[in-house]
Amino acid sequence: MRNFRRVAAVLAAMFSAIVLGAISVLTSAVTLAATTALIVPGTGTPDADAVTNFKTNVQTYYLGGTTCTAPSCTLTGIPYPASLWPLVGGLSAPKWDKSVATGVGHLNSALINTLGSTTDPVVIFGFSQGAAVVSNEITNLLTLDPSIKSRLEVVVAGNPDRPNGGIWTRLGPVSHIPILDVETGDQTPTQTGFPVTDIAFEYDPVGDAPAYPLNALATINALMGLVFIHTTYIAPNGKTSPTALPDGYTAAELAAQLDPLQHPENFKYYNDTTYVTIPTKILPIMQPLVLFGAATGTGRITTPIVDLLSPALRVLIDTGYDRTTNPGVYVPFRLIPRVNPFEVASDFVNAVGQGINQAIEDIKTGATVPVGAAATPSVTPAPSVAASIRSGSAAAGPRPASAPKKPLSASSITKSGSGGAAETAAPSSGHHAAVAHSARNAA
Repeated sequence: MRNFRRVAAVLAAMFSAIVLGAISVLTSAVTLAATTALIVPGTGTPDADAVTNFKTNVQTYYLGGTTCTAPSCTLTGIPYPASLWPLVGGLSAPKWDKSVATGVGHLNSALINTLGSTTDPVVIFGFSQGAAVVSNEITNLLTLDPSIKSRLEVVVAGNPDRPNGGIWTRLGPVSHIPILDVETGDQTPTQTGFPVTDIAFEYDPVGDAPAYPLNALATINALMGLVFIHTTYIAPNGKTSPTALPDGYTAAELAAQLDPLQHPENFKYYNDTTYVTIPTKILPIMQPLVLFGAATGTGRITTPIVDLLSPALRVLIDTGYDRTTNPGVYVPFRLIPRVNPFEVASDFVNAVGQGINQAIEDIKTGATVPVGAAATPSVTPAPSVAASIRSGSAAAGPRPASAPKKPLSASSITKSGSGGAAETAAPSSGHHAAVAHSARNAA
């Protein structure tokens, strides 16, 4: 009888543990499933829902570390014109400021609806012009009650309003570009009360524009970066080549670059914002030569040339940037670079030697792919990236000089129609109270 009681007690304990574990798992799953990500696409993509893999790639590439890493996170596209008159959208399309303002209105409506209908976390993502939309909306959210702010997380990529690097921020002294109707100089707020992550690929002229445009090499390289870097953030998707990769990074490489434990040099912190600048493996200015070699079968000739010139070119191009100032500090275009000529000369000499050695190695091995290039592109979506650490000691700094806007207040959060169609993400392989809006901008 004693043995029976012992066995019964053990079985009862095991059953209780299993039940409690199941309840814990189910509760956790329900909590994660409730998260919503509001995704604002960039110029030329007015509807993220209509582009294959766009929203799922956003999640797997850039939302690691947010509450939207669960397979059941609801991905909601925010539709808006996404135009850049007259270049994108046609002559009848809205100009930049109006396009951004429309996007802010749609995002705000979707956010009001989501915050008002649940008590769960909300992630906001914006790419390129979509990042400008999100930047405007952030300004609207600054005076929200802390209890509401605690539910928000924001991620922007290729952000033209990045204080040090954004193309429209660089043009701040201009204030306004006529004809195109682009307001310049406003910056994404950094003192927000909720976490913001700002991601840019090095030499992407939208989020990482040169500070010294008189450096011809830096300017030409940046213009090439618009084609070879900026268009690849969300690749591969329905608008890109099926073998395209984000700035040439494979899934595993991109995840590593976005991991602050593996690459802390990519991360800087300012107030409530984490800035991530991902290094570019092949200079955009050298990409035409790389493509020529691949298209003509002359890679054994072009590769040594690319590897010979790239290190020295990189030294000269980098003198067109201000890498010493935190990305959260406003830096407009300047004329005279702040560089140490002796240090630059030393770096240049070392780079020349590095280029010669690599070119010789390429010739010996018959290399057809430049150093750093992804030899075997993968079209598999990247695993969710490692959590972006925001616990680093954020440097104290001034608030942006953006003009205050009428914010979304707690009392305005009511149930209303959403701003876009919802999609439930595929499993990850790894990570109506209207608010008045006057659009700021960026590109």
